[in-house]
Amino acid sequence: MSVIRARAEYLLHARPASPKLGEGLEIIIKQIDRISGIVRMLLNYAREREPIRTACDLRGIVEHAMSLVETEAARRQVHLSAELGDRPLSARCDAGQLQQVFVNLAVNALDAMESGGGTLRVVAGVIGVDPERRARITFADTGPGVPPQVRSRVFDPFFTTKEPGKGNGMGLAVSQSIMRDHGGELSFESGPEGARFFVIIPLAQAGAQTHAHNGHGVVSAQ
Repeated sequence: MSVIRARAEYLLHARPASPKLGEGLEIIIKQIDRISGIVRMLLNYAREREPIRTACDLRGIVEHAMSLVETEAARRQVHLSAELGDRPLSARCDAGQLQQVFVNLAVNALDAMESGGGTLRVVAGVIGVDPERRARITFADTGPGVPPQVRSRVFDPFFTTKEPGKGNGMGLAVSQSIMRDHGGELSFESGPEGARFFVIIPLAQAGAQTHAHNGHGVVSAQ
């Protein structure tokens, strides 16, 4: 893929004789990037992940994920609402992988509400009691919900209800795999008033050093 992309870029930068040829080369480059993205997702889905985890405040990871989609949400007239509480939600996790999960869920919600806007509400809370306390982060949208006939296939690799070119059907499959690797789970409910996806992950033991994720790395926090 890298070789093909490099050759296409070389031809494009050589100023092709006709605009139509240039447009064709740009399409080739974009589709190569799309294929490469799918291959990366497949590799991430299939490979054994090395556990590189620290105790992080999940609220910071959610906040950064929401900041990554806020411009697109505004363009689609979707209101973002985050209710994350005032107490840290410390979990041993790979912050980058969880950010991927949260972004996937947010983007799916935006796509579901694309026709007329709406609201994406993200709510964080705690379920269970020590030593089985878990964080539950809910992504609730006001879209049309998931049709009953496809609900059993939502987490299947390559399954998508999106138009061709708008999704590859790997986002939820990869997200579910990440959550299982973290000893958690990803599930959903759907009805006439939208869909709700639930991210559940074990909380760290009390007294563990907590870090806040700032989107560019992990920094210590009290």
